[in-house]
Amino acid sequence: MKITLSMIHERLVFQGYPVSALHGGDQTVKSIHLLPSADTNDAYIRKTDNGVSLTCGQGSFEVRGIPLEAVYDAAQEALRFYTEWELSLIHAVWRGASVQEIIDLAEPVFQNPIFVCTWQGKLLGYTQKYENDNIREFWSILVKEKQVPIFCLKNLRESRFYDVVAMENSSQLLSFSDYGHRCIMGMIHRDHEICLHYQIIEHNTRLTDAMVQLSQTFLFVLQKAIAAEGNATVYSTSEILCSLLDRKVMDSNSIEWMEMSLGWQDSGAQYQLLCFKQLETKGKKKDKNYILGQLEIRLPLCKIVYWQDNTIAITKADTLIQSMNKVQKLSEALKTACGISLPFYEWTSLADAYHQAELALSFCSVNKRVVHCQDHAWDFLIDYLCNTVAYSQLLHPAAKILAAYDAEHNSQLADTLLVYLENERNVSITAEKLFIHRNTMQYRLRKILDLVSTDFENPNIRSHISISIKALRRTVEVNQTAAGTETVPWL
Repeated sequence: MKITLSMIHERLVFQGYPVSALHGGDQTVKSIHLLPSADTNDAYIRKTDNGVSLTCGQGSFEVRGIPLEAVYDAAQEALRFYTEWELSLIHAVWRGASVQEIIDLAEPVFQNPIFVCTWQGKLLGYTQKYENDNIREFWSILVKEKQVPIFCLKNLRESRFYDVVAMENSSQLLSFSDYGHRCIMGMIHRDHEICLHYQIIEHNTRLTDAMVQLSQTFLFVLQKAIAAEGNATVYSTSEILCSLLDRKVMDSNSIEWMEMSLGWQDSGAQYQLLCFKQLETKGKKKDKNYILGQLEIRLPLCKIVYWQDNTIAITKADTLIQSMNKVQKLSEALKTACGISLPFYEWTSLADAYHQAELALSFCSVNKRVVHCQDHAWDFLIDYLCNTVAYSQLLHPAAKILAAYDAEHNSQLADTLLVYLENERNVSITAEKLFIHRNTMQYRLRKILDLVSTDFENPNIRSHISISIKALRRTVEVNQTAAGTETVPWL
């Protein structure tokens, strides 16, 4: 454990020494001497005009009205206290101590109530001396029910009371200013699943940034203990979601358990899927674990999974509306593109939602990194049509004839007709859109009319032909991409 000058300072304050404000408390302290050392991690004590100064590197603080020898002994005791505390936790794990025993050993350092539970909310241990203590109204339910479901934190993140004061790996110092207190929250992950959750809740002692660092040691020991006990074994929600993406049928109990674990039990709730792909850059691509980690930190109300080399986030539709600004900034920061599916109700639609997000990705660009499938409804319907069995039977004969002629003569009659119909059959505008002369456009139009016999005055027929040409074009694009002859240039 890295023992810092701020931890020494806090220990002396706790013991009642008259200590001044601290400057540069992040400095690591390995040992304490009466004389300066060449090692920047060695602290030394000296007399000053106001008392006794303890200095380590760029950090220092003073103790007033106490003899130098007494300050030296107190600082050495503080260093031993933290070292022996860490060893006591490690030895407890070695001898097979329970989570409750580890909490009992940790409590003297934190001096605050601790709750440890699995991510489903099963309580594994808590600081028993606070069992009957109502720790302010906001936390009383945790004491009474003795469980802290992980989705409680997700709901807190939506609250105006929530603020991250500091973060160190998996531990965060959270502030609830309107309630006048803070707490430390920590989680253990396995394969991007939260299997353990703990909170150290402020009671009579102010929680500090140094305590976040101490919580890292606590978290490490908990991880070892929970692995030995086997209490952290859970049915992975990532496995459930990946199975749904593979179109596997999941039993209702698994779905219900997943919704409970994620706090998504609202009846009638709509969900959306976001698919992230990194843009090619001149430098090295970001590691997938880095992107996953950034998504988990910045989009805490989403469930993040990695499936078939794709980074996917799933969240409630109403939550996504509130988070769109974060999604946009995140895509720019990570240099990724983000495709967003249409809203869906049933989890059996998850695979379809993925393909919708993937389709939206095809319309992303460097200047437009986030695209909704709903903004390209026709393309979605055409893509759906192309995946329909015997869809060619639904195509208008005119589209088939022109496509066959283009393939044989290397011409562009089908595309010309599509642009012509999209521009209300205006010859001049169509020629301009295609960058061809008006006479060339007139020639192509006569050739089209020679090859097909149809009523272009009928709006339903015009729409049918347009959709049919787009469907044929989509099929060619898919086949070329599958053959590796054509790819989206920036993905």
